[in-house]
Amino acid sequence: MEWPNVSWLDRVDLDGIRWISSVLVLLLGYLVYRLGVRSLTGLVRNGQLRKPMAGRLRALMRMGMLAGTLLLALHQSGAFENAWAVLTALFTTVAVGFFAIWSVLSNIVCALLMVIFRPFQVGDTIEVLEGGAPFPRGRVLDMNLLFVSLEESLPDGHSAQLQIPNTLFFQKVVRKLASAELPSTPFGA
Repeated sequence: MEWPNVSWLDRVDLDGIRWISSVLVLLLGYLVYRLGVRSLTGLVRNGQLRKPMAGRLRALMRMGMLAGTLLLALHQSGAFENAWAVLTALFTTVAVGFFAIWSVLSNIVCALLMVIFRPFQVGDTIEVLEGGAPFPRGRVLDMNLLFVSLEESLPDGHSAQLQIPNTLFFQKVVRKLASAELPSTPFGA
């Protein structure tokens, strides 16, 4: 039995196919990014995510998608044969860097957990309890990837802004106060 003549395969430009597939990878990466942006916009519109946090998540997603898509496209095109070795080295370097700055990373993880579980929101009045005694108490002004900002009323009638690391809210008891529970003077004095 003889195989059919496949001489047309000899004329196929494999380099052209690789470049076309690279462009398709870039388009697919862009579409996935746009889908992620639409999802974040929907979460903001439904009130499940605040606009500043969505902006920060969008920036992280943009950087990750851009780096991953470019590496995949370069590898697919044949222009960068060692793309995955470079990616592995990059992830190893980042892992070592994250180990060196673990407290920052833990604050970011706690911020993402606070977005998901929503123990309190901007505008709520909370107090952190340490050993049963109140520690900081105030109205939540902002929540970002590292800190929660509280506005605390001082006994002299002034107010102070506190920035509390996000990890503290997972290590201590947090009381969310209703407006009726708030004392008429600062610290109940």
